[in-house]
Amino acid sequence: MFTIRNTFAAIILLNIVSGLALGFSLFKFDSASAEKESAYLQRYISYLLADELRQSSDDLTRLGRTYVVTGDASYKKQYMDILDIRNGKKPRPVDYHRIYWDFVAAGNDSPRPAGRSISLTDLMKEAGFTAAEFEKLDKAKANSDGLVNLEVEAMNLVEGKDKNGKPTGVKDYDRARELVHSRQYHIFKSQIMKPVDEFFELLEKRTGARISAAKSNAKTYEILTYASVALLILSILALGVFIFLRVIKGLEAIKVSMLRVAEGDLEEHISETGRSDEIGQMASAIEVFKENAVENKKLEASQQEQKQLAEKERQRLMHQMADDLVATGKAAVEGD
Repeated sequence: MFTIRNTFAAIILLNIVSGLALGFSLFKFDSASAEKESAYLQRYISYLLADELRQSSDDLTRLGRTYVVTGDASYKKQYMDILDIRNGKKPRPVDYHRIYWDFVAAGNDSPRPAGRSISLTDLMKEAGFTAAEFEKLDKAKANSDGLVNLEVEAMNLVEGKDKNGKPTGVKDYDRARELVHSRQYHIFKSQIMKPVDEFFELLEKRTGARISAAKSNAKTYEILTYASVALLILSILALGVFIFLRVIKGLEAIKVSMLRVAEGDLEEHISETGRSDEIGQMASAIEVFKENAVENKKLEASQQEQKQLAEKERQRLMHQMADDLVATGKAAVEGD
């Protein structure tokens, strides 16, 4: 049944549902936004780690060649330090992705403080690198062994040792320089960088897919949030319109009708009687009250008319009785 109570309850329920939908969509939108930020952060961290692998290879090349040319032991030490940091044997400098070894090579010892000791591989695991990506990195690492062995052999020649580190007593600078500038050297370098390049491609696909999914979810819940806000606004407006048009205006119309009927205007048309809700019931009750008042007025008029007729009849009978008495008295006198 269409009643004010039922309609009001339905609109309130709609408000509640709209509010809950808005709260849910805001929560999910916030979660999706956090996931999007996390995806971007993961991409950033992943790129830093992947770039460190490439940069460390370049640093090793530069330091190895410099040592072979100069024989300065500090360059070899830096070379070995890079390997130890990458393998987790030495503490990793804070903000290692920034410029570091160029400063050290220039004579600035430890530009930044040391952090925790953890291998580059373990950092990549923490960053969520996939098995396919690690397969490329393992291939690059395996290929790097040839380059490292060649660089170590060249450094050993500078120190008067063979490739296995056994002393020969002869420092062969020419052979050392030849090794680190040979075609084989560049082949090793290319063999390292090829799987690294393929790794970057996989990394881009993985992080890009996660970012796309996160952005899609965020957009979906953003739209749902807007829809929930719109629904909530509409439900609040519906409540206001309902209260004003269906309740306040209806009560105002009934109030006017009641006052006029109370003042004796029984010709007043009672509005809102066609409604099926509580306002309509009130209007119908006033209509019944008005009809009863009309009937009472008719009854009073009828009673007044009967009273007047009775008075006239009484007066007629009194006149008749008086006439009869006069006639009787007259007849008696004349009889005498």
